[in-house]
Amino acid sequence: MPVKFKVFRSILFSKKGTLYVYIMVLAFFMTFINFKFIASFNSMQQSDIPDIVVKGKMDEDGELKYKYYNDMPDVSSQLRNQLNEDVKIYPVTARSMMTDRDPLTNATIEYTVYGVSNEFLDDVINKNIQNGNKIETGSHEILMGSYAKNFYELEIGDVVNHPVTLKKDWMEDDIGLYKLSGVLSNQLSYFKGGIFLSREKFEKDYGKINDNMIFIYLDDKESFEETLSLLQSLRMSNPSIGTISMNYYEKHGIMQNTILSCSFWGIMSLIVILLLVSYLMKGTSRKIGILKALGISNKIMVSVFNGGMMIVLVISMILALITTEILTLAYNHYLSGFYGFEVEEFMLNLYCVWVDLVFIIICFCALSIRIYKLTRKTSPKAAMQKIN
Repeated sequence: MPVKFKVFRSILFSKKGTLYVYIMVLAFFMTFINFKFIASFNSMQQSDIPDIVVKGKMDEDGELKYKYYNDMPDVSSQLRNQLNEDVKIYPVTARSMMTDRDPLTNATIEYTVYGVSNEFLDDVINKNIQNGNKIETGSHEILMGSYAKNFYELEIGDVVNHPVTLKKDWMEDDIGLYKLSGVLSNQLSYFKGGIFLSREKFEKDYGKINDNMIFIYLDDKESFEETLSLLQSLRMSNPSIGTISMNYYEKHGIMQNTILSCSFWGIMSLIVILLLVSYLMKGTSRKIGILKALGISNKIMVSVFNGGMMIVLVISMILALITTEILTLAYNHYLSGFYGFEVEEFMLNLYCVWVDLVFIIICFCALSIRIYKLTRKTSPKAAMQKIN
């Protein structure tokens, strides 16, 4: 161990165990910040989430059936007639294949058949195809979210040997009617368990069907508030409307929320670390005074402290990154067991390294200023008096 680091440890940490605890505390806070950032980063990567989702009511017994929600006839047309053209209204017929929830992590996956208009396919879905091709007009083809594709173990061009239909219940004849045309990007995580087919093609084959969901996309807060007010008004007079889910503020405030969240936890972590250092510095002024009495200058003591603290911070950062990587691998492994196929929902990325670097630089500056002030105001005479 370098002599300067030994001097640093003897000034601030009377025992090796205290130094190790301090490193672990720093690593813990940086690991926590990393996870907050990874979660926020995942949210930032999501694309094309509906700003508002309107769902029909479920049956009174609360049992989840294949038909999913009850019909909402004419609601989408009422919205289109009363809202301006900038608000995009997409009527949807949804059917539930399966829903699963993990009680430990609260992770939820819904495998859902969505009968959507060709307009919705063009505006939202087709531009998010990662592999394969869009649905050919008039064909019996479907698009799948990445999780649905893995769950049903399909490849592009495979026939779907599962019932896919927009009828309110499926029959044996509905198995094997469609083949997989394309797979959606993971960034379209809202629809990761989705199975999409053309509603126009289905109605041409089987006749008219009603909506039981509506996806609404809009551009500004004024349109959002106007749309929400109209929906609440329609809900009072139309008993077919069930829940109204609002994603607008979460969707459009992701960047701001990420910055605020990471800044808050970073500041809280810094405060805790500074309080810990203040506690560790009890009695440090006496040691500094003795070193000054031995002829060691303030400049040398500050440089020794800064060098030692930088070593501690870098070691803590490396431990935090290693811990983050291990925990993300363990979390993804657990989720893979839950979903039944391999997933990578949480991943350590380069941004975490930059966040940790910024954090240790702030810590270093704050602690360096603290020790600089302490060495300036501590006199050898006062230190000797404390010894006597």
